[in-house]
Amino acid sequence: MSGAEFFSYCVSLVSIVLAVWQTNKNANLKKYIKSDAMELYSEAGIMLGNAQSCLKKLQEGNNGTAIQEAGKSEGMSQALFQRSIKNIYHHFAFTRKDLDEWIEKKKIDEHHKDAFLKYAEK
Repeated sequence: MSGAEFFSYCVSLVSIVLAVWQTNKNANLKKYIKSDAMELYSEAGIMLGNAQSCLKKLQEGNNGTAIQEAGKSEGMSQALFQRSIKNIYHHFAFTRKDLDEWIEKKKIDEHHKDAFLKYAEK
C-alpha cells in the first residue's frame, strides 16, 4: 500500500466518523426542539385555560375565583415570557449594545430590557 492510498483511507475513515457524529448531533438537536415545542404548547394551553376560566368567573360575578384564575394566568405568562427570553439567548449572542439597538428598532420593549440583561454578554 502506497502512502497516498494510506492517506486516502485515513481521510475516508475520518470522514465516516465525522458523518456519524454530525448525524447523532443533529438527531439530538431535533429531539430537543420537539420537546421544547411540546412544552411550550402545554404551558400556553394551561395559560389559555386559566384566562378562559377567569373570564367565565367574571361573567358569573364570582370575582374571588376570577382573581385567583387571573393570578394563575399572570404567573404562567411570566414563566412563558422568561422562557422566550431564554430561547432568544440560545439563538442570538447579544450584548447590551444589541439590546439598545433592538429597543431603538422596536424589536423588544424598553421595559423588558432588564429581563434580557441577565443573559447579555458583557
